[in-house]
Amino acid sequence: MLGAWPLDPDEIPAFKVRLKDYLTKAAREAKVHTRWISPNLEHEQGLDFFLARILEESEENAFLKDFQTLQDRLAFWGAFNSLSQVLLKIASPGVPDFYQGTELWNLTLVDPDNRRPVDFYRRAQLLKDMTKKGKKGAKALINELLVHWKTGGLKLFITQKALHFRRTNLDLLLYGDYIPLAVTGEREHHLVAFARRHESRWILAVAGRFFSKLSPQGEFPLGEGAWGETALPLPPEAPQEWRNIFTDDVLTTSSASKSQALSLHQVFGELPVALLLG
Repeated sequence: MLGAWPLDPDEIPAFKVRLKDYLTKAAREAKVHTRWISPNLEHEQGLDFFLARILEESEENAFLKDFQTLQDRLAFWGAFNSLSQVLLKIASPGVPDFYQGTELWNLTLVDPDNRRPVDFYRRAQLLKDMTKKGKKGAKALINELLVHWKTGGLKLFITQKALHFRRTNLDLLLYGDYIPLAVTGEREHHLVAFARRHESRWILAVAGRFFSKLSPQGEFPLGEGAWGETALPLPPEAPQEWRNIFTDDVLTTSSASKSQALSLHQVFGELPVALLLG
């Protein structure tokens, strides 16, 4: 329930039906009290009754209130985890795989729930709107997507930008060396970073993690307040200037600690993930 609870309240009634179908499927496949070839209808009715009681919207139902408090917290931080996963998937060695419908937040249960029809019109409309608004400046668009993060447009933005970059830099992504990078500073455990290098061309993939310890609930894990003085040291032969393909910012390395490095509060000034072109 925590992993699949809808972000749109209007979808909750339909989700309750989907959850009931999932519970029946799970119980039958466990083959302990009921099974497909000999269903125990009395047991399944008991499960349905239990589910209806814990999802009942009433003053007496203390469970649902506690559940929704925790779910709100997990959904917020889980959204940023999803962005990191998308970036790492696209930039890592190999060919990234995308399951239809996962362009937005993927809040589905196991099959057949994850095989329901995909609203491609909604995705196409979001993409069209983002393309139009992005012409007026990337930062304004990103800020709007952050404020309305529940729509999933933020994930679609990262996916579209990174895949477009991959398509136009295919040799770098397919054949480039993989160079893992270590982080230094107070937030060093909150980052996954690596470089890809092909001949003289470089990219950096930088993704945050463990976000709930970086900033208070509801506050985006961005800037100096979240990342402090944490730095990302780079190989000596790496470029000194980098362009963030999501924000169009150009970042310059510093060499205060004998080796050149990027400041993470600048890398993550607008988004908690970055794809940087040397």
